[in-house]
Amino acid sequence: MKQPISVSFLLVKLFPLYCLILGTEVLRLANRYAGKRLFEWHYTSQSGLPVEASNSSEVVVEYALKDLETSNYLLTIAGDDPLADFSPEMKQVLQRLSRQKVIMGAIDSGAFVLAEAQLLRDQTITLHPTGATSFIERYRSSNITIEQGEMRIDERRLTCAGGLSVVPMMLHLVGQYGGEALVHAVAHDMRINPAELTSPNTGMKASRVYNNSGIVSRASLLMRTHVEEPLSIPELAKQLGVSERGLFRKFQAELGLSPSRYYVILRLQHARHMLLQSHCSMTEVALASGFSSLGSLSRAFKREFGMPPKQMLGQVREHGYAGIVPEAQAHSRLNWSPAPTK
Repeated sequence: MKQPISVSFLLVKLFPLYCLILGTEVLRLANRYAGKRLFEWHYTSQSGLPVEASNSSEVVVEYALKDLETSNYLLTIAGDDPLADFSPEMKQVLQRLSRQKVIMGAIDSGAFVLAEAQLLRDQTITLHPTGATSFIERYRSSNITIEQGEMRIDERRLTCAGGLSVVPMMLHLVGQYGGEALVHAVAHDMRINPAELTSPNTGMKASRVYNNSGIVSRASLLMRTHVEEPLSIPELAKQLGVSERGLFRKFQAELGLSPSRYYVILRLQHARHMLLQSHCSMTEVALASGFSSLGSLSRAFKREFGMPPKQMLGQVREHGYAGIVPEAQAHSRLNWSPAPTK
């Protein structure tokens, strides 16, 4: 079985907690819709001790930064005091990880940490506007270009301006490893505003996928509206005012799937949702998902999720939802009690 993509979040004192939550939720939903652990994530800090967030909550981390052995990505999240935890040791560890080909990223003012470790020389980044002036003054000699925008994705560096821009940056990772159809499913679940997802430098297709006036988006809405009684592809094309060939080309270009394949995936996701969150019979689930019989649903369900619906339901009843898709790690704990008064 292929190892999941490992994403480590380096938390710096007074980091914005909601950025961490948004980032991990994108990955959790990607695992859920992929039906497997495509991603795993971990929390780390300079010392290995819990980290105080900007709202005075504490987040328990799994290990100290120096103990991070392997990870595909290290994303630093910082807030109003980004260099609060910085030390020569942190610089050495970050440089070692970079040499080991860990892809470095920064959320909000996490870019200060990477710049302080001399890992952004001659790079183009994006940064939260409130920190831009002080960043330019501090790192003037490092030839770092700050561009306006929500995020910047390069081969070995990822940066975003914090806030809601965390979501499109994480969706970029979802698309890279799970495909555009998975990006679409996650964004639909999160009720993403399409206008928020454009990023000129990434080549990311999401801005087209979520354009409400786009053919794919309109087709997806029609498909979701007609799950129980699916439209034929000719009828779908007719309602959209395009040819079947044109519809096929749009889906292939934007999602890498045919319209019919995408429609089946939507219906199977609907079936799984009903199976796990309703008291309907298997036959009722099949019919409500547009399948002519329980047998046809079972065959398609097994191809997509690796097991028939009856087996999945049994595993959920015995082990909980984590028994079929371990969406997150139990050791990534949040302690919502206020941090001690200093």
